[in-house]
Amino acid sequence: MSRIKVCGMTQAGTSKRVNEDSFLLANKIYPDTLNAREQRINVSDDYWQVYSLTDGIGGPGVGDISSRLVQSYLIESASELPLLDPYSFDFVSYAQAFLGKADQALQQRLRRNPDPAGCSFAMLLFAGDSCYSLSIGNCRIYLYREQKLYRMTKDHVLPDDSDSRPLLFLGNHPGVHHLRAQNLRTMKIRPGDCFFLMSDGVTSALSDQDIQWVLDKPSPIQSYVESLFLNARRYDARDNQSILGLEVDSLRAFSRPDPQMDLATSATLTAPESQALTSEYHLSQLAEDTFQATLTSATQINLGLAGTQQINLGQLREQSTPRQNYAQPQDRRLRGNESQNSSGFIMGFLDQHSRPLILFLLVLLIILFILLLLK
Repeated sequence: MSRIKVCGMTQAGTSKRVNEDSFLLANKIYPDTLNAREQRINVSDDYWQVYSLTDGIGGPGVGDISSRLVQSYLIESASELPLLDPYSFDFVSYAQAFLGKADQALQQRLRRNPDPAGCSFAMLLFAGDSCYSLSIGNCRIYLYREQKLYRMTKDHVLPDDSDSRPLLFLGNHPGVHHLRAQNLRTMKIRPGDCFFLMSDGVTSALSDQDIQWVLDKPSPIQSYVESLFLNARRYDARDNQSILGLEVDSLRAFSRPDPQMDLATSATLTAPESQALTSEYHLSQLAEDTFQATLTSATQINLGLAGTQQINLGQLREQSTPRQNYAQPQDRRLRGNESQNSSGFIMGFLDQHSRPLILFLLVLLIILFILLLLK
């Protein structure tokens, strides 16, 4: 079993009327008030413990409802955990079943909304001495262990997207009909481990170095959360900001019989992954392959996200087709340009020499008139 201390804080941004963020703590959804700062503290030593954070998309009346609807489905899903066998627990199947149900319900709720709407989502599930995590969108999960900070998730946003609108999220996301679990991790926890779930309102205001600087001052989890939150508000308070901090206070060993669930060592990770992950992390190949596919697939990039430049699929196909295939259309365009150039030349000539031509015609008419008189 593990005893975990939790502290959550959230507040609407100065440019927001409603706080579209929410967090789940002790099977309750917060905040209670959507436009004021709220802080919650809890301690639990249950075998199964679920914590999550959502960041709504779509504005007041849409993003906040989407955020809370996903949390309500997680509460329903978590209620079934005590009925499961911990020795044969399959987190990938559990996560996919929950996401599929929540995403379908959210799409149905938002079916009349033509714009991208829904929420980003991040969760931690503790089972004895094991921790499972997943995230969709731009909510992040950090681990602080032995005075080192590790980012456990990758943001699903385009690198050059200044609006930071997520590429993947739960809800009304045209082009993605079956959302799959992303950023799946499993690891063994240790006493003293601290986990932080943060919305992008916090991570856009604080860099990883800023977070590390705050955490380098030994403090209880409540002080960590308060300090991170106040620093984020000081740097940029326009967006909704939420932090959910968890500290593993004590731990009773719990052994797992399945050797295949051993966590990967750093030797099996690539160089970029080893910088962001501890040797205890096991990166799900399913999640990584799916995320990479979303970055390279034209249909995924062309989702019509607000703040993202639209990419014409016809132009993408044209760029990927050999140049010789377009020889005939180019010839047609050249012939069209030639006819346009000749007509343009005639019109230009007439425009420049209009007066002499008129005089010439007048003189010719006078001559003809005189000839007619002489006859």
